[in-house]
Amino acid sequence: MRALPKLNSPRPSAVSHRLVDAEAQPLSEWKAAVSAEATVRKQIAKVQRELLRKRQMVALAEAQRAKDANAARLREQLEENRGATMVHITAHVLPLHEDEITKLAELLNHKCTPSDPKTPRIVWSKCFKLVDTDDSGRISFSEFSYLFRSRDGLAMSHEALSDDKLCALWKALDTDGSGQLSMGEFGAFMRRGEPAAARTAAEAARARLAAARLEAQRRQTAEEHARSGRDVTAQLAAVAPATDEEVCERVCNPPDGT
Repeated sequence: MRALPKLNSPRPSAVSHRLVDAEAQPLSEWKAAVSAEATVRKQIAKVQRELLRKRQMVALAEAQRAKDANAARLREQLEENRGATMVHITAHVLPLHEDEITKLAELLNHKCTPSDPKTPRIVWSKCFKLVDTDDSGRISFSEFSYLFRSRDGLAMSHEALSDDKLCALWKALDTDGSGQLSMGEFGAFMRRGEPAAARTAAEAARARLAAARLEAQRRQTAEEHARSGRDVTAQLAAVAPATDEEVCERVCNPPDGT
């Protein structure tokens, strides 16, 4: 009897290895997908945390802005109330005499002038900003009083300058009746007490500024006239000139017969 041929069937060990490899490939892919998903989830969580942090920062900034705006409104209301109070207090006060105003202005100017000649002179605008402690751009009566009563100012006693005279000085300087002193009103007061040399220099500077403004205005006017002349010239460029006969007819025989 003839023997049957042997089949080339794989060995059990080889089959088992292939089965293990076939099962391991989906498992590795699944693990890679899980790892990628975990990475993406971490990135999403990080972005969400960053968005939350920025939202909190925006909310805090908006709350701070609202708080600052409310505080500014309260300051304005307080300043208005202070001004109205001073207007009421000084309603029947007579302004201080001009000579006394000039004398007090001279004292303040002397205080603002350093004792050392080499030290630059403190201008009155800096003095204004030092007194304007709340940076409102206007001086209240309490801030103005600080100039005369405090040691940093003139340190004047009530005997040297009574409260009535201080109110009279305030009434004379508060020209717009707002109950507060603007920088312009304070500057007009301080310029009264400037030394003669400083006043002369200031007047010369103001004169130079006025002359410069007039010169700029003159140049602007001249440029406007020049532009106007150029425009007329451009408009007439396409117009043919009149003949001698036309000119004679217009001059010798005007339309009105004169």
